[in-house]
Amino acid sequence: MVASVVFHDTPYKRYDYLSDIPLEEGDFVVVSTGSPPSRRFAVVEVVGIKDRSDKATAWVMQKVDVDGFDRKMKAIRELEEMLG
Repeated sequence: MVASVVFHDTPYKRYDYLSDIPLEEGDFVVVSTGSPPSRRFAVVEVVGIKDRSDKATAWVMQKVDVDGFDRKMKAIRELEEMLG
């Protein structure tokens, strides 16, 4: 599977990443950018799914659990309200 993603600073350009993780459009994923020693990581949005791409050479590292993060933040807010 290939995930087409967009970076927030270049939303008009798509980049393809290989993935062995089940993904859907709208998911957020972590991908690497650049090569060592200047490799960086970015959270990007999946805007399309393809069967294959000649341009995809790097891999999606992981899917971001946005719902889990939202639940954690809600629990923290509730705890802060209880503690005053």
